[in-house]
Amino acid sequence: MRITEQDEKLFMSLYQFEYLDLGFIQKYVYIDMHLTYINKRIKMLTITGYVEAIACWHKSPVSNQNYKQVYTIGVTGYDWLCSTIGEGTQLKPIAKDQATITRMIEIAHMVSRYQQSGRGIIYMNAERAVFQYGLNQRGQIRPAGQLLVPVLFNNQSMYISYWIELERTRGSIENLALNLKRYNQFLHFKAYEKQLIYDRPVFAFRVLSIARDETSMYQQLHRTKDLKLDVPIYFAIKQDVFVNPLGHIYNTFDEKGVDLFGNSKNKGGAII
Repeated sequence: MRITEQDEKLFMSLYQFEYLDLGFIQKYVYIDMHLTYINKRIKMLTITGYVEAIACWHKSPVSNQNYKQVYTIGVTGYDWLCSTIGEGTQLKPIAKDQATITRMIEIAHMVSRYQQSGRGIIYMNAERAVFQYGLNQRGQIRPAGQLLVPVLFNNQSMYISYWIELERTRGSIENLALNLKRYNQFLHFKAYEKQLIYDRPVFAFRVLSIARDETSMYQQLHRTKDLKLDVPIYFAIKQDVFVNPLGHIYNTFDEKGVDLFGNSKNKGGAII
């Protein structure tokens, strides 16, 4: 079958996010195309092995729409990726549980909102963002993903890096605290000097902690404030990220209403 430009975009999106729902595919891949055509096209790609449909009931993170299945790359699609991107770029996705798939779809929708901003924000998925800085598993950072935000500092193009921490359950603050300590160790040991994955210098490393609601966000902020950390933490609410990711929606220990670039809503200056 003939592969269209939109099909290629779908394969690349599946390579980047691993799992997608129909809402994402309709909004970000087959843009302005009729839903009937999209369904027929995906069915054809599924039959030919480019895409694999997996039963996974979930509610769209950006609407009240319910979906009974999600999509990942199929065997033929994986072969296409290998021939297009190159061998060894990423292993074929390993089957994951429903809760993990749902989180990955949430991240896909969030990241696409950042990438729609026109600021050239780059996303590295969890597999690419993981880094071993110590001798065992405790010496490892495993964010849900990583955002690289381009900035110009002293006339030099750089990145601000954000490790993404997406809240799983209300009882996950202890896990967040543990991960924050690992990010702090990563910076303390200057492990980034060995992390040869950036095409330009990283001006600052930060953590982006996304909570399910306002109550959870303030619980996270309050219970991690006394940790002795050098890594800056930006707290946000999931819904705010979906609506206005580049707005003054982030809180730090010292400021409320800050944007990704460190500009304070109240003071106007950058706090980078």
